[in-house]
Parts: sequence; structure tokens; C-alpha cells
Amino acid sequence: MNYIKPLLYILSIAALFLIDLGSMLFFQQPFFQSVLCFYIVRLFNKPTLLPLLIAIFFIHLEWFIMYDSMSLATLFILPVTALVFYLKRVLVPRMIYPTLVLILCLALQTWFIHLTTGQPFAYNAYTISAFFANIMVLLSNSLIW
Repeated sequence: MNYIKPLLYILSIAALFLIDLGSMLFFQQPFFQSVLCFYIVRLFNKPTLLPLLIAIFFIHLEWFIMYDSMSLATLFILPVTALVFYLKRVLVPRMIYPTLVLILCLALQTWFIHLTTGQPFAYNAYTISAFFANIMVLLSNSLIW
């Protein structure tokens, strides 16, 4: 029975990955970052190795599909992971911290995309709506996981 829980993680993260790809195909830009939200929630709640590694793999795969580069995702995953472990050690746990880390991740993603690929910044309305949509996904993930 030890294989049920890892299989559930793999299937759920794959489903979140498909939601991300579907939103990218529908909006022609990455709108939902549900795998990233899952990763942040797992970092703050119960950071076990297998779900985090699976989520990191799918985040890198998502970046490879969207931007043709797997290494760009590492530029924001490593500092954010270190920041979360530092925040968990130093500060009292609050519900606002995952939301702030998600906003930081989305801002870093936007900046890295603009810096490396030369794409212009997205419109303000799109950026604000993407931030709010991802915050809602993060809050729903925190209720589930």
C-alpha cells in the first residue's frame, strides 16, 4: 500500500500540469501556474521530497514547453525554496506568506521572461488578473493539500 500515495501525487500534479497547459493554449499566454502553487503550498505545509521533486520536474517541463528552456525555471525555484525555508525558520506561520511568495515568483517569472527572451511585459490588466487567478489557485490548493 506504500505506492498509493506517490501515485496520487504524480496523478494530481500531472492533472495540474494539464490545467496549466490548457490555460496556456486558451489564453495564448501562461495564465494559471497551478503546479507552482502546489509547490509553494507543499513547501509551507509538509515539505516531503517526492511531491516537491515531481512538482519541480513539471515546472521545468512547463517552462520547456512555453519558453524552450528548462534552466530558466531553476533561476527562480532555488531562491524561492531557500526563502521559504528561511521564512519557516524565522517567522511565525501565517496564511499570507504563501501568497506573498507566489506574487514574488510571478514577478520573478515575468522579469526573467522579459530579460532572457526579450518579450515585452504583459499588459497591466492581464498581469493583475493572472496574479489574482493564481492567488485563488494557491488558496484552493492550500485547502486541498
